[in-house]
Amino acid sequence: MQAEQKGTGHALLCCRETLEGAGGLVIVSVGDCPLLRAETLEALVARHRAQGAACTVITTELEDPTGYGRILKNAAGDVVGIVEQKAATAEQLRVREINSGIYCFEGALLWPGLARLEPNPASGEIYLTDLVEQLVAGGHRVAAYLIEDASELLGINTRVELAMVDRMLRERTVKAHMLAGVTIEKPETVSIDAGVIIGQDTVVEAFAQIRGRCVIGEECRIGSASILTNAVVEDGAVVEAFSVMADSRLGKGARLGPFGRLRMEAQVEAGAVVGNFVELKKTRLGAGSKAQHLAYLGDSTIGENVNIGAGTITCNYDGMKKHQTKIGAGAFVEATRRWWLRWRWARGVILRRGR
Repeated sequence: MQAEQKGTGHALLCCRETLEGAGGLVIVSVGDCPLLRAETLEALVARHRAQGAACTVITTELEDPTGYGRILKNAAGDVVGIVEQKAATAEQLRVREINSGIYCFEGALLWPGLARLEPNPASGEIYLTDLVEQLVAGGHRVAAYLIEDASELLGINTRVELAMVDRMLRERTVKAHMLAGVTIEKPETVSIDAGVIIGQDTVVEAFAQIRGRCVIGEECRIGSASILTNAVVEDGAVVEAFSVMADSRLGKGARLGPFGRLRMEAQVEAGAVVGNFVELKKTRLGAGSKAQHLAYLGDSTIGENVNIGAGTITCNYDGMKKHQTKIGAGAFVEATRRWWLRWRWARGVILRRGR
């Protein structure tokens, strides 16, 4: 924890006690570059080892490098310094290769070098970039790893930039799923988090949102404007349009929706159907069972091949605690409205007969 912000070099010094004894290489990265790929960091380490450098810095070229530190190189292509925008000369400002703030250091040289850095006279801060010049002055080599995709290094300083980078990250994620065999309709409207797993030949319709750690099997369909969060959808299952799943599981070949909802560890077993305007909460619906419309099933265990009629509610809170509702296999729970009509009809017959 950097309790006081005294520059990038000071930030790294806050890690010294934890890391100094570990030896080996130290990778330093900024915290606001979410588009940075793991493969890029792996390539950085490989390049560093191949170059035999004391430090390797990731760089890129920008059409407009305004605001970034410029990379200064010698004739051999090695880095000899990093100059900040405000300190750069007119000639240095024409350099388009910029410092990303991401480095790979030899730990044995890093910590002693940091300890020798002096605070900047103007700001009083310790700059990590000064270590580059110190290493060069000490006869050590500093290498640059130039990457072509400058978007990986985009930082976030405003909410406008946050929205822009978020869009780019989601476009990258959607593209990766499509290349892996997932059909995504109108991909520019679909939002998929980075940790989501989707099987081949699954179709994701427009405006769907798949969040958190969702796992979706093969040959599924995720309907338009549906929202899935930490959900499991097994092979061949269908989530119809405008349905919501959170922390729940939809079994193989099962169906949800349209306008269905599963939440709080609801489980719909293979081939079961949760229809329109049906909500399950902490409920297990057995294989082949159906709740086709207008029902709320909470804290229940429902067996296989059960038919739940419209208007059914399992309401089991007594004001103090919840109770489990259990419905056995093959049961038929008739619609509430139909039960009421039958009661009225039976009562009318009884009254007419004077009973």
